Amino acid sequence: MISLRRVPLLRLGWKGSDHMSDPSVQLTAGTAILGNIFFPRPTALRASKASDGIVLTLPTSIQISEHERFAGLPMVSNVSAEVRLHGVEVGLARDENHYYGYGSPTDGELLLRLSAKAVQHIERERAGGAVEFDLLVRFEIYSLMPTNGESRMRSEPRPQKKDVRVPYDRDSWVRMLTSTGMGDNIVVEVPLPASPPAGWEDVWTALRNARRAYEQGGSTGWNSTVVECRKALSAWQGIPNEKEDMGAGWKKPSQQELEGRTTGQRLDNVRWHLLQCAHEAAHTPAEKWTRNEAALVMATLAGLLAIRQP
Repeated sequence: MISLRRVPLLRLGWKGSDHMSDPSVQLTAGTAILGNIFFPRPTALRASKASDGIVLTLPTSIQISEHERFAGLPMVSNVSAEVRLHGVEVGLARDENHYYGYGSPTDGELLLRLSAKAVQHIERERAGGAVEFDLLVRFEIYSLMPTNGESRMRSEPRPQKKDVRVPYDRDSWVRMLTSTGMGDNIVVEVPLPASPPAGWEDVWTALRNARRAYEQGGSTGWNSTVVECRKALSAWQGIPNEKEDMGAGWKKPSQQELEGRTTGQRLDNVRWHLLQCAHEAAHTPAEKWTRNEAALVMATLAGLLAIRQP
């Protein structure tokens, strides 16, 4: 025995089903099966905003019972879970509460902090479908033994870890993102190869310089970002067979006309050509379009609106 402590009673009372179909991990001590941690799939996921993303609540229901081969009252605490999606860890979920072996199910919750980058990964991987998290659940089981006083003696912990896959349906996930504002803040990640193909080195160099300048921030950094993007686009033009094909009917303005355009007029040109690009989607089969093409159109539109500030 390592400590004496007064045990507060935490019994919230589960109001849901019997969890027979819910994913779960088993609570064991040697050959004694003490109960389960269930992971119900709610119709509404709860989350709150955080400075770098969101804090998502993963509901649990913990049921523990006394067992003849387990001395004392069972207690479970220090519940946590490494949360992965398609092999990539997106966050660590924690539950700071204690749960006791009185036999009745008790509501619990794992709080999972998801950064904006983690949400981007999840959105890319779910590809418009449901979310299936792989959880490596860790917890500790204790035995609470009566003493002469009102306190109980707590045994040394029995640490355990179990794997479980927990699905959450698409509609619940999308409603949660919308409720936190993450659905309104359009964050689009466009993956690019780490190493450019032969002939594209200058484009990649300028793009990396643009990214570093953007991270630096401030008027100098943002100006440098645009200048480096210009270098990347010019280098792209110079690659064989990569000159823009503007299609029939397009005529390049004279140098004087180009130099006379204001910043607003140049942005209006981007907006006009973006509309022409989007027009095609209304008249072509859905399978023609890829995620990256959709990301390009949406990110460009969001950027134009951010500048316009309607």
